[in-house]
Amino acid sequence: MTLLELVNLRIDLLNIGESILLTNEVNERIHLMNSIKLRNPTSNHPTPNKLINELLEINDKSKLMLDDITAQISQIESEIETLANELFSGQAYLDQFDSEKITIEVTDKNYRKIKRLINANFSYISSRIQRYCDWKFPGLIMNPPNLKKIDSMVVSDPLYITNSMWPNNTIRFRDSSAIEYIATCQKYNLWWPEVVASELNDILKNTSEYIPMSYKPESYGRFLSTMKLLEDPVYKMLSVYPEEYRRRVRVYPILCKDYSMLPQNQFSVVVLWDWFNYTSFREIREYFSIVKSLLRPGGVFVFSYNNCDVPAAALWAQEKRIPYTNPRMIKSLISEMRMELVHMEDIMPKNSNYPAVSWAEVRMPGELTTVKAHQAMGAINRK
Repeated sequence: MTLLELVNLRIDLLNIGESILLTNEVNERIHLMNSIKLRNPTSNHPTPNKLINELLEINDKSKLMLDDITAQISQIESEIETLANELFSGQAYLDQFDSEKITIEVTDKNYRKIKRLINANFSYISSRIQRYCDWKFPGLIMNPPNLKKIDSMVVSDPLYITNSMWPNNTIRFRDSSAIEYIATCQKYNLWWPEVVASELNDILKNTSEYIPMSYKPESYGRFLSTMKLLEDPVYKMLSVYPEEYRRRVRVYPILCKDYSMLPQNQFSVVVLWDWFNYTSFREIREYFSIVKSLLRPGGVFVFSYNNCDVPAAALWAQEKRIPYTNPRMIKSLISEMRMELVHMEDIMPKNSNYPAVSWAEVRMPGELTTVKAHQAMGAINRK
């Protein structure tokens, strides 16, 4: 069987298992039989007792059937893990979803639809994140994909933001989004482009600080530009905030997963959203170790991931469009890291052809404590 077929079979058995246990219905009918007996205390008719015994037998049989279904589900999960190990462990697969080598197609339609789905539900997700943010503790958001993710953590004091870069990272553009991206980068002086396409070189030479968003690259024919990012685009996201707040934010460009310059064991919350959705489980394990060294006792790690127990995600993983993970893998890793699972949830899309928005909230052992009595406010006067 294929991965998708096994996942669908598991879901079918889970649905059957939820409906097969008859304990509540049996208890209601036993209560009814006992009421009949109480209303007729002098009657010695055997019918009520006989029916009660039959109901108890039915309940016992439903429990046995549920145990059998549970065992079959466990067997199917073992088959899923075996097949997943065969499909998603080769070097080619690991290289495909290695953040040090990944190439992002900015104009990929499926990627944009998933982004819209995530953003549509982020008000609820943001409320989940905000419950862990407190001005008494620093917070960290790693590789924020957009402004909404930063908004949810502004109460953390101070807020640290990191953006990861690798020498081999590239971002490819196939339409006018390239021009928009270049315009933004140039406007905020965020990067030094290493341009491959000569057409794009010409565009840059004839432009001062800004390229009009309405520019249409079709006149230059088909082009593919590859640019290496050497500066941190987070500053563009922060530009919407008042200058007083921007000065309080700590921005760190991270090279090759080296987070050693950040304060260790200090953060009350670390958020890594929309990152594990594109990296292999090997890299998820690496990031867990990194985040564990950054969190203080009682701190929480919030992250999104691909729940490939959902059929659409299983199909996409089977087609190597996204990396494979499932909740059992995540729970096993949490246990291995000796952390506590606080919450795990999936938001299912209306269109079943797309994966769910899935995330987990994980806590470090211990209790959050601080000696901070108030927020530090002040100005630095230069001589």
